[in-house]
Amino acid sequence: MPRRRETDVESELDELRRRLAEAEETLRALRSGEVDALVVDGESGPQVFTLKDAAEPYRLLVEQMREGALTLSQEGGILYCNEAFAAIAGEAAPHVIGSSILDFISKPDFDRLAGPEGCRGSEMTLRRAGGGEAAVTASSVPLLVEGDPVISAVITDLTGHQLRLRYEAIVESVGVPIYSLTPDLVIESWNPGAQDIFGYTAQEIIGRPVRDICPKGDYEALEKLAEDVRQCGRALSQDAQRLRKDGSVFQVIYCLAPLFAPDGKLTGYAAISHDITERKAQERTKQLLLDELNHRVKNTLAIVQSIARLTLRQAKSSEHFAESFTGRIQALSGAHDVLTASSWQGAQLRSLVKDQLIFGDANDGRITCDGPAITLDAQTAVGLSLVLHELGANASKYGALSVANGRVTLSWQAPDGEIHLRWQEAGGPLVSEPSHRGFGTFIIEQSLRGLDGDSELRFEPAGLVCNIRLPVRKARKQ
Repeated sequence: MPRRRETDVESELDELRRRLAEAEETLRALRSGEVDALVVDGESGPQVFTLKDAAEPYRLLVEQMREGALTLSQEGGILYCNEAFAAIAGEAAPHVIGSSILDFISKPDFDRLAGPEGCRGSEMTLRRAGGGEAAVTASSVPLLVEGDPVISAVITDLTGHQLRLRYEAIVESVGVPIYSLTPDLVIESWNPGAQDIFGYTAQEIIGRPVRDICPKGDYEALEKLAEDVRQCGRALSQDAQRLRKDGSVFQVIYCLAPLFAPDGKLTGYAAISHDITERKAQERTKQLLLDELNHRVKNTLAIVQSIARLTLRQAKSSEHFAESFTGRIQALSGAHDVLTASSWQGAQLRSLVKDQLIFGDANDGRITCDGPAITLDAQTAVGLSLVLHELGANASKYGALSVANGRVTLSWQAPDGEIHLRWQEAGGPLVSEPSHRGFGTFIIEQSLRGLDGDSELRFEPAGLVCNIRLPVRKARKQ
């Protein structure tokens, strides 16, 4: 076997020393946590083995916490703090680390943190670096880190927390439906007011698209509103319809407001649906009443104008005109009084007769009325009032009611879809056929013609008889 040269041996020793040094350096790096992974050559080729510290995920979690987190020495020195605590303290994290916790809290509060058992949920006052104070709760626990005792603490800022609780209490207590939506218009929260008006519990509706409470066609309007809110960055409202759990639709004023994160990113929407169904119904009723009032005023003025013109044409003197015109206007007014008592829904024929014929003595035995209860519509009531006034005025001046022993019998029936009304006088002065048609006769004929009815006047010696016919479409039997 050939003998190895001394230079070859020295070369191998140098290689071994180099590899040993590399191994020692690798072990040192592993112990100090400087190595994230190793590449090892094997039979199947190089393989990567991750050697990250198991505490790394916890460090990342602490950095992302919303609550303040810090590590203290036994003397109160701040060994570490996350960004959340730095924000509460009002100072950048690098400036907070290395300072004393006593710069921010009182000595008694620190003693509670540093107690042998730590503390849980202790309320304290934290002094901010730039001035001012913050109410906080602190929890702490003593730990050993590489054999050294430290204090680990979590600090919660109560200023924002209490304000959030207050807002939540307000939202829960008000009767107005308030709920929140994601940017994709999915329901995230649901207060009791929303449950009352929509019928869904929070458990039933949260997580469902807001489309489920929009009638067909209204969801597109909501999408447009959300886009407008997103663009302008402020609350907007519109009249809309919404759908209850039972399928019924109701009117709302719908207000949508944007919700932003501290970095200005849109995180969703706050929605308020104020039920205006009753208000909308009142508005429709008001408009109908105004339209009806306008129609009736025009009709009444037209009737008054016609009465004035025809009365003036027939009047023999100004005194005669005033008397005739005033009587007819009073008859018109009486019909309106009867109709107003029923909110213009109709007038009882018996009430109309009483208003037009019983002028003074309600117990006037000379007038007899007989017939079923019939409700007349407004137009028929006004026209028939003028007819009854003319008959009554004529009977008082010239007919049966002009003498003490005279009598008037008024009867009506409603057979076969028509109203038949009969006016019959007796016991008055002798009656004869007039030589010409009077204005009263003209008023009676014109009034009934406007109601699609007609009349028959018979001047019998014993007294005037007037038969009146009205179609049932102008009245209804009760």
